[in-house]
Amino acid sequence: MWLPKLDGRRPKYRAIADAIDRDVQEGALRPGARLPPHRDLADHLGVTVTTVTRAYTEAARRGLVSGHVGRGTFVRGTEAEDTRDEGPFDLSVNILMPDRLCLGTPRTRAGLEEALTRVAAELADRTSAARAVV
Repeated sequence: MWLPKLDGRRPKYRAIADAIDRDVQEGALRPGARLPPHRDLADHLGVTVTTVTRAYTEAARRGLVSGHVGRGTFVRGTEAEDTRDEGPFDLSVNILMPDRLCLGTPRTRAGLEEALTRVAAELADRTSAARAVV
């Protein structure tokens, strides 16, 4: 089973995604290789299943892997997808990304509520502006 060598200087989910990227670049993970199931990798690394889910989601965003329900997560290769800033929400797996959402806001429940309110207002403004142009 593939086990990443983690760099402890960044959030664990990013360290796992970075390890996937590094191992793909170095050839340790080849296109078509099946990554460990979320629960197995979480148990081996001593992290939560959510952390592994976030890591695989980040690796998929980078174009490194693709997941197939019931089959697993597989290495796609070295060609990355377009990585434009997608905003504070990753709705592909319904995970709130607080590190994108809370810039300049305390990472507390009140801070998250404040940031969500701010983002919702910005979205409403953009929608109104887009309708006015049409």
